[in-house]
Amino acid sequence: MQPPATPGGTVTNSTIAPFSERLMMFCNYLLAGIGLGGLGFSSALLWRNDLIPKTGVQAKDVFEYTREGVGFMMSKGWLEEPPKMDL
Repeated sequence: MQPPATPGGTVTNSTIAPFSERLMMFCNYLLAGIGLGGLGFSSALLWRNDLIPKTGVQAKDVFEYTREGVGFMMSKGWLEEPPKMDL
């Protein structure tokens, strides 16, 4: 029986990455979508008119970053189906 893991994790000698590039890109895609939604929500509720264009510029930058990542995922064939795990 193993003792519980420490909060800092366990150091191993493994040279294999614990997470695949596909999973990391998919998580990045999801987080960017959440960020875009948050920027839209914040710009809708802002009372200061000088901040609304700034959130629009940030949303444009996040959208371009996400679109670039989606293009990469589509070129690799990673976006058609969600990531799977072998059991």
